[in-house]
Order: sequence, then structure tokens, then C-alpha cells
Amino acid sequence: MTTTTHTQYILYKPKKGITWDNYEINDFIVGLLEIIEKSNQYFLVIANILERYKNPDNDSSSQYVRNRDLEDIVIRYPEIKDNTEKTKELIQLLNSLYSMSSQSIGDIRGKVLEAIIYKYGPKNFAISADTVRCLEAIISYETENNILGINNSDFDFTYHDSNGITSSIPDYIECKATIDGSVQVGVPMSDLKPGKLKKWDYAKSIFESLKKNAGIEPNIYLACLNSHIADVQEHVNLEGYSCVTILNNKEIFRLIR
Repeated sequence: MTTTTHTQYILYKPKKGITWDNYEINDFIVGLLEIIEKSNQYFLVIANILERYKNPDNDSSSQYVRNRDLEDIVIRYPEIKDNTEKTKELIQLLNSLYSMSSQSIGDIRGKVLEAIIYKYGPKNFAISADTVRCLEAIISYETENNILGINNSDFDFTYHDSNGITSSIPDYIECKATIDGSVQVGVPMSDLKPGKLKKWDYAKSIFESLKKNAGIEPNIYLACLNSHIADVQEHVNLEGYSCVTILNNKEIFRLIR
């Protein structure tokens, strides 16, 4: 039995437009993107450093330790291990980041991930002339007044085709620099702070609404810079949020390739 889908009736109203021009970006992020574009294995280096180091350098010693850590990571990857020029450039960029306040570092870590997802998404279909990327879109069905989801939330990015009944299943991606900011293994989801639980409940409600109304199961992802997420995914599934797939840095790297 064939199930009829109605992706053409799903409507998107972006809160921040459809281009990166509507988003905050700075020279630091542009510099990282240029390094990644020329040598994509640097993404894994950057992801590892941003995952591990969340606070400003206290002194030259802490900066030295971080930079030695970075150099040790670089030599794992054959395509970049001898690229001393780019590695030095990356070290200089990260030194400038970790001279900032904790608040600024936290904000920029998140923006780096968002910039990469925006540039290299979606995950499940190729970009074409029909692909529309929306930043923080309100999702509705049939009419703009029939808004889906609960608690007035959104996803950082939605990717969908605008070619009617032949459209691909959409990709919805939420970005969190590190997964521990959204969920903790062993802690029931119901015990999370309302601000953290809000996104999970929104994702679940969107999934269920589109399955019921449009006959599709959208691809919903939580992208993060973490390396190891298997235990987190298992916890999320057991807690009833299996509609959300967590993407770690290796999965994101596959998008860049």
C-alpha cells in the first residue's frame, strides 16, 4: 500500500530570512570557513578543540597546552599533517578566540557550527535550484495561520524543496556547540530545565504533526561538535525522542566532503 504525502502543503516563514546575510557572522568565523574549505580535515581539528576548550586562556601556559593539543590532533590526519602554514593560521585564529570572555567564546562556538551547517547542509538530499534554506522558520500546514509545533519554538535551519508533490523529505537541523548543553545521560528528559526541554518537545510535536497531516516523517537533527554521542542517542531514544537524530562531528564532516 502506497502512502500519499503532501509536502507541497508544508509552509515555511523564516524569522531571519533565507540567506546568511541575515545572520550574525564575523571575521573569525569567515577565517575558519576558509581554512575548512581549502582543507576539510581541519574541521575535525576545530571541532575537537571547540568541544574540549570552553573557557578563556588564563595565561600563556594554558594557551601553550591548547596549541600543543591542536598540533597533536593535526598529525592524525594525513591530508593536513604537513600543512604548517594553515596550522599556524588556525592557531592564531584560535588564540584570538580564547582571549575573549567566556560569554563571547560560548556565542562564537555556536555560531561556528551554525555557519558550517548552513554552508554544507542539508544532509539527505543534494542542493538544487529548488532547495530553500530558511533560518529559524515558522512551520505551518496549508495556511500560515495553521502553525505546527508547540511552545512557539523553531529549528535553526530548515531545508526543503519547492517543487511541489515531488519534493524531498525536508531536513530540519538544530545546532548546539556541545550536546551536554541540551541533554544529560541518566537525567530524565522531564527533569531538564524548561528552556532545554522546550526544543525537544518542539521537535517531537513537529514530527508527529507532519506525520499525521502530510504523511511524512521529517529528518530532524541535533548537530553538535562532540565526537562521541552514541550513549546520548540511546538515552534520547529511551526517553521517547527517537525522532531526533544527533549528528556528531564525524557526521558533519561527511557533509563537508
